[in-house]
Amino acid sequence: MTEERNPEQKKKTVQVKLVRHKWPDEIAAEKALRRKTILLVIGAILFFGIGYACNAVTKTNGVASSSANQKLNEVYDIMLNQWYFGKDIDSLDEALLNQALKGMSGSESDPYTSYLTKEETMELSSSLQGSVMGIGVEYVYLYDSGSFYIVNVFANGPAGRAGLCSGDQIISVNEESVAGLDSDALREKIVGEKGTSVRMQVKRENKLLDFEIERGEVASSVFGEVKGSVGILTIASFAENSGELVGDYLKEFDQQGVTSLIVDLRGNGGGYVQAAVDIANHLLPEDSVVLYEEKRDGSMSENRTSGSGKQYRYDAMAVLVDGDTASASEVLTAALRHYLDAEIVGVNTFGKGTVQITKPFADGSSLKYTIAQWLTPAKEKIHGKGIAPDVEIASAEAHLFSPVALNGTYAADSVSQPAVIVQKELAFLGYAVDREDGYFSTASSEALKQYQRNIGMETDGVIDQAVMDALYSSVQLKWNAEKETLDTQMIKAMEVVNDR
Repeated sequence: MTEERNPEQKKKTVQVKLVRHKWPDEIAAEKALRRKTILLVIGAILFFGIGYACNAVTKTNGVASSSANQKLNEVYDIMLNQWYFGKDIDSLDEALLNQALKGMSGSESDPYTSYLTKEETMELSSSLQGSVMGIGVEYVYLYDSGSFYIVNVFANGPAGRAGLCSGDQIISVNEESVAGLDSDALREKIVGEKGTSVRMQVKRENKLLDFEIERGEVASSVFGEVKGSVGILTIASFAENSGELVGDYLKEFDQQGVTSLIVDLRGNGGGYVQAAVDIANHLLPEDSVVLYEEKRDGSMSENRTSGSGKQYRYDAMAVLVDGDTASASEVLTAALRHYLDAEIVGVNTFGKGTVQITKPFADGSSLKYTIAQWLTPAKEKIHGKGIAPDVEIASAEAHLFSPVALNGTYAADSVSQPAVIVQKELAFLGYAVDREDGYFSTASSEALKQYQRNIGMETDGVIDQAVMDALYSSVQLKWNAEKETLDTQMIKAMEVVNDR
C-alpha cells in the first residue's frame, strides 16, 4: 500500500540510483516521483484498443451507453486517421490510449489517482525500493536551460565518498556531454553494475572537476548519526526496507548510549504506509493503532503495531517536519506525538491524508488510485490541513534556494525576480548588498562583481546563467559546510530534546 504525494507536482528530481520523481505531491508537479507491502492487485488486464477501454468504462444499461460508446469510437477513429499532427507521433494508437486513460483517471478532486505508463510505473517502483545500485545522488533537470544539478548526495554513498556535492552542475558522463539528454537518458549513463565505475565531470562555482565513482548499493531512505546523547534519524522516504534500516540504526544508537531521539522527516513526501507501521514497531507499544483507514462505504480498519522486533525507549523525542512532509511521514508524525508525546518542530506539514493502491496491467502500465482516507490514532483527519508543529520555526532561507534557469541577462539599474534571488544569495554568502527587493542597484552589482572576482569569473556585475549556476553552487557548499550553525530547525530540535 503506497501513499505518496502526487506525480504531477514538483521539479523532475531524479535519483541516481534510478530515476526518482519526487512525488510531492508528491508536491507541486513533481515534488516528481520519493516503498513494502504495496497492494498490487494481480490479474492484470491489457486494453488492446481505446474502444475496448472506453466500452469497459461506459458499460451501463440503456441508450446512453450505446451513444457514448459510439462517440468515443468515432473520436478515436478521427484522431487516429485524420488528425493532422498525428503524423508526427510514433505509436499514435498507444499515445491516444494513454492520453484517454490519463484523462479518465485524472480528477481535480483527487490528484493522487492517476494512470501510469510502463515507464512511469517503473520509476515509481524503483523509487520505492529504497536500496539500489548506483552512485547515490539526486539531481534536478531544468528544462529551460537543459542543465542538470545535483540537489542531494546521500550520506555514505559512492558519490559522497568520491567528493560530489549538492550544487554541482553535471557537465559530462564518461567523457560525453550531457547536453541534449533527458533525465532518463542521463540515468542510463550513470547507473550500472556494482563494482563498475563511472566518470563524471561537474562544474562547481567556476571550476570544472573530474570524478571517477565506483557504483555500489545505495541505501537512500534512512540515515542515522549520533551527537552526544542524541540520536538523529533522517528518513528521506518510506521504502520497503525502511523499517529494517531504522531498526539497525536504533540498535547502533542503543549501543552508543543514546537517550534522546530526533526523527527528521523534512522533505519526506511519503511512500509505503506499511513502512511507517514497520518503523512504529520499533518505537510504540505492541498493539498500538498507528492509523485508521476510512473506506468508501464508511467502514473503518486499523493498522496496529505487531510488537515484532526490539522496541526502544527515549527520555525525549522530537520530530522535524516542513511543508514537504507528507502522507506516510505524517502518519508516523501523528503516531509519535499521540503515544510518545514527541515534540513536533518546524512548519505545518503538507496534508496528504489519503491511501492509494496500484493495479498493474500486463503491458507494464498501472493505475494508482485512492481507496481510503487515513485518520490519526486520535481519529483526526489531516487531509488538506496537515499537522501543525508544537514549536514553529522556519527553515533557513538558504536551504530553500533552487537552481534557476534564465531567459536573458540583467544589468545594474534593472528590476527582476532573478535579482531578488541573487541579492539574497549574495547576502547569505556575506557580500554587502544594500537591498533584497529585486531592484538590482549599483551597490548590488558591485557586490556581484566582488563575488565574480573571488571565484575567477569575468567581473561585469551582470546576472546571467553562469552567475546563477555559480551562486547556487556557492550557497550549497556553504550550507553543507556550516549546517550545524545554519540549520535553525535542527538547532531548535536539539534544544527541545535537551531541555526535556
